[in-house]
Amino acid sequence: MVRIEINSGSEAGKVVELRPGTHVVGRHPSCDLPLPVESVSGRHAELLVAADGTVRFKDLGSTNGTFSGGVKVTEGEWFPGSELRLGNASLRLVDESAAPVAAAAGDADDAAMHARAREAAMAGGRKGGPLMLLLLLVAVGGAGAAYWMFGRSGASEEETEAGAGAGGAAAAGAAVQRDLIDDLGRFAEEDAIAWTLPEGMTIAEGKLTAPQGVRRAALVRDFGAVPALSLRAEVTGSAVVPWIEWGGANAEAGTVWQAAPLSATAQTLALPADAAWFRISLLCTGAATVSEFRVEAAEAAATSPAQHAGRNWMASAGNLVLHHTTGAPALLARGGSGSWSTAEGGLDFTPGSGAISFAAGEAVAATGILILSEGGPIQAADGVRIEGSPGLLMGQGAMRYLMRFDEPCSISVQGGFVQCALTAPARLRWEMTEDLTQASRLERQLKNAANDEDVAGVLAAAGVILRDYPLDEETVAEALRLSRAVLQDGRNQLADLARERADAEFLQSVEDLVALEAEARALAQAYAGSDLAPRALAEAEALQASAAFLREARAVQAATYRKRLTTALSDAYPLLAAWLRAEEQS
Repeated sequence: MVRIEINSGSEAGKVVELRPGTHVVGRHPSCDLPLPVESVSGRHAELLVAADGTVRFKDLGSTNGTFSGGVKVTEGEWFPGSELRLGNASLRLVDESAAPVAAAAGDADDAAMHARAREAAMAGGRKGGPLMLLLLLVAVGGAGAAYWMFGRSGASEEETEAGAGAGGAAAAGAAVQRDLIDDLGRFAEEDAIAWTLPEGMTIAEGKLTAPQGVRRAALVRDFGAVPALSLRAEVTGSAVVPWIEWGGANAEAGTVWQAAPLSATAQTLALPADAAWFRISLLCTGAATVSEFRVEAAEAAATSPAQHAGRNWMASAGNLVLHHTTGAPALLARGGSGSWSTAEGGLDFTPGSGAISFAAGEAVAATGILILSEGGPIQAADGVRIEGSPGLLMGQGAMRYLMRFDEPCSISVQGGFVQCALTAPARLRWEMTEDLTQASRLERQLKNAANDEDVAGVLAAAGVILRDYPLDEETVAEALRLSRAVLQDGRNQLADLARERADAEFLQSVEDLVALEAEARALAQAYAGSDLAPRALAEAEALQASAAFLREARAVQAATYRKRLTTALSDAYPLLAAWLRAEEQS
């Protein structure tokens, strides 16, 4: 059983319970969880509740999309305490692990108080603060639970000494130096409750262990933000990547950034200056063990928003939040290494040692991300893999953003993020005067080549438009139409050549075969760069071989005839036969 709180619409504040199974959320009254909000589709999303309380979500092709942490997503795991937005409707998965179950039934007043305190405490220190959470823990779990949350929370030495004076020496012993996550990265067995672990991951003997496959372990608590984090750990096996979610004082859900893979050497990640809290999770990319995971304050400045070329942006390592002029996020990037810098009309990215991932923000959610490729752009969807892509295109019209890669790279899409294995810089532009000018020039070239029936010209112009400049839908459609028509005409010509070759071979016409070979080679040249070119060359080679075979057959046949004639004449006309033999030898 899980509980979901509705945070917007006419039913804001309502908490619903869902049993294990599959549940549909949408505007239609027949849905398992109906949301009467205009921006929510009739059947907007599907929730899969597992027996262990794990919840996964999947967008059902909604009109206005599903968002987690400001990022448009298609499916994934819904972590306790986090927010999921369907259109403009907000839902929160109540974090049942943040406190023990309420007091025994029979005391209605206590149960009501527990429920109110629990709901206020679920937002961490941002609603009600530590006092509210302390009241909840004492009322529900007793002093022991309060000590787990607060005695282990890095209380100041003065506070600890005060507690010792009031209640004994045990409290004084809690005054130890802890890291920013209260030493929960030491993976003590009694602290395992602080972690949300997917199936297969375990905490034992001071280690977090993950089996094969990609899995993510998340801490269920929020922690106070600092200007920059220093992260390190002992890791064996596959890479383990920290994900840091941060948010402002009144934010329920935040933005997720990625740090560099953990190692014994501390890695630094600057947080925004206005971040009030952060959450942390560890993404294990395969079988791995993690121990002595430490998160401390780094001696580095916080990152702050900046404005460039009419856009607000903020970055840390490869992470980026770019806002459109409307204020809505246009592009989100996650990367533990690399750096962003300003450039004319946009931003440049210099890659580091790892891949970087991109997701469309709300401003361009309607079109999402298009992956540039040979033959035209491809919509980014989970499972898509492209080799040799020259870039990405997001949005349309005035909300259009173009990213070009200095070198083509491999791309895969997972969880709504487009992962790019960059080996060279990338250039993000929203002022695209030069690109639009080039696109217009290519459009004119395409039309002129079509009017001149220049096959090679049509294919060349259409190919560049579809791969590098798909900036106008009508031009893209025309390029596709003309290139397909030209290719179909080429296929028809190739089929005609194959039929005419068969006729020429039947008639044993060497002259026809030679003429057809010339036509096949011209066809291959006209369609150079297309899949027709090698097929036309193969047809030309076949025609050449047939002509050679017929020439050889003719020569053998003529020699055989002369030999028979000379033999026949040798008795009756010996002089004539001798002359014929002399002619053959000369």
